[in-house]
Amino acid sequence: MNSIFSIIILFIIISVISSIIRGISNSKGNPFERFTKKGDEPREYDENGNPVFKKKNVNMGKFPGKMVLLVIVVILIALSTMNAYYTIDQSEQALIFRFGAHHKTVTTPGLNFKIPFIDTVEFVNTEEIRRIEYGFRSNSQESSFFDEYRSDNYSDIYSEKIMITGDENLVEVEVIVQYKVIDPEAYILNVDAPKETLELAAYSRIRRVVANHNLDDVLTLNKAVMQQEMLEDIQEISNKYGLGVLITTVQLQDVDPPDAVAAAFTDVASAKEDKEKYINEANQYFNKIIPEARAQKEKLLNEATAYKTVRINQAQGDVARFTQILEKYKEATEITKTRMYIETMQEILPGMDIYIVDGDNITMLPVSGADTSAAKAVVGATAGQ
Repeated sequence: MNSIFSIIILFIIISVISSIIRGISNSKGNPFERFTKKGDEPREYDENGNPVFKKKNVNMGKFPGKMVLLVIVVILIALSTMNAYYTIDQSEQALIFRFGAHHKTVTTPGLNFKIPFIDTVEFVNTEEIRRIEYGFRSNSQESSFFDEYRSDNYSDIYSEKIMITGDENLVEVEVIVQYKVIDPEAYILNVDAPKETLELAAYSRIRRVVANHNLDDVLTLNKAVMQQEMLEDIQEISNKYGLGVLITTVQLQDVDPPDAVAAAFTDVASAKEDKEKYINEANQYFNKIIPEARAQKEKLLNEATAYKTVRINQAQGDVARFTQILEKYKEATEITKTRMYIETMQEILPGMDIYIVDGDNITMLPVSGADTSAAKAVVGATAGQ
């Protein structure tokens, strides 16, 4: 839009100058003759009679001032017109300063107007994510995806990256702070050099957070916690200074021990990894064996309980049966004794060879198909006695 208006105004100026030149060239005679023409040279004589020539001064009163004034007015009008408007992008806000003092803030995107040569405009992008780097600097603002992690795109700033931890160890820390402006008036008016002020304030808070944690937290364990602490602290001090910014992200990039002790730190880190590995293996074995032992315990307890129940029931049954027999025995002793003898023989005899012995002759008769050879051997042995 600005370029279109500039072209139009330039075209108007050229047209006016061309019209003036054409008007002068169309006039009779040489229009500049009055400036180039020699004045009248009346002849005069001195006391000795010698001629003296005297030139007339050019009459500056007849200079064409109206035309020059018109050209100057047209140029001033053109410059004023060019300085009377400005455009605001969708992501921007404009601060209007009148005679150097803040007059208003314009948030409407598009073409806007101001008083020429009196109002000045300062634009602030409120959607842009700005970036502050600590411990390193990106060598190129524009890089491809494949160049993002190339080491030659970065340069280390050792004076910034060396920090001390809570347990008095040195560590190299690289941090990226991302923020955006949410209050343009506060960002421009409250603090001189707001970007530099934010850089210094954020750097002090980063060092403070690192100093509040030990080396293990900084290197491995609590990076996420530290990033959140840094973000909250930087936002707090930004609000205290009235910078009008919102801290969106704090990222811990590379966190490494100094080069002089890097090998020792690597060994310590490997030992810690091995420790964690063995702890995990022990936990896995524990989680495997303990459930099996508990299941075996429950099985043995259940079997013991079942055996206990069976034995108790069996004993109670035996006691009840004995009690019944005792009562019968008391009522009829001989009959009960005979019955018990017969019942016992019924249990014993079916599994044995039975022989009938006849008095002193010791005649043995097998019963139920007993072996006769065995019976003869018994008879012989008895006869020898």
